[in-house]
Amino acid sequence: MFNRFIPSPAMYVKRLIAERTLVCLSGLLLIVFFSCNRGDSPREVAETFLGYMAANDFERAKELGTEETDRLMDMLNGFKKMVSDSTQLEEHNFSIVAEKIEGNVATYTYEDKNKGPEAGVESLTLVKEDGKWKVAMNKENYNEGVSESLEVGGTSTNPE
Repeated sequence: MFNRFIPSPAMYVKRLIAERTLVCLSGLLLIVFFSCNRGDSPREVAETFLGYMAANDFERAKELGTEETDRLMDMLNGFKKMVSDSTQLEEHNFSIVAEKIEGNVATYTYEDKNKGPEAGVESLTLVKEDGKWKVAMNKENYNEGVSESLEVGGTSTNPE
């Protein structure tokens, strides 16, 4: 007859332990890999930042920016606090339409889907600082994307 090798129960247990150890180590390596790379790409940072801006969450948005961006977010947060609770801030739905990365500078072109194509597109610049992508925004380039007339409540800032 056939002389077949029949593994002992101890060999079966050793093989089972080895397989489970390999699966656990592989899973652990994947978790470490994805947690280290999470949010590192400039596109992910831009999308997260625009999501915070869309929700008017300037406190969380400032965590993704340079020092100048932090100051601008503090200023916007101050404006948000000045607006009464009865006045709702406009909500946005930003969508990235173009991407350009050159070395340590990334530029994203985006539009507000709530306003439609007639509102035009705006740009967001990111720079790489200390190995991390950060939004580089200041009052001057923020104002380029904002209309000349900012209306809050019944007051307009449009000089007429």
